[in-house]
Amino acid sequence: MPFTGVVVLPLFHKLEVMDISLKTIEVDRSGTGRLICKENISADIKVAFFFKVNKNRDDVLKVAQAIGCERASSKYCHP
Repeated sequence: MPFTGVVVLPLFHKLEVMDISLKTIEVDRSGTGRLICKENISADIKVAFFFKVNKNRDDVLKVAQAIGCERASSKYCHP
């Protein structure tokens, strides 16, 4: 099923657009925010996570229902 076009049904009052392109979340724990290990050693850590939503109806619906379209489309992580 292609991801083009729009179907508008009169039963719905809201249309949301979700960006399903590849997203990156970077976590930087260095300097004053560094991690303290179990052995009381400090560690500067920088990690990047990459994620995306599969282009199929079920996966898009799962993400939209779980976290919402606006949050899924944002490049910033919101709690």
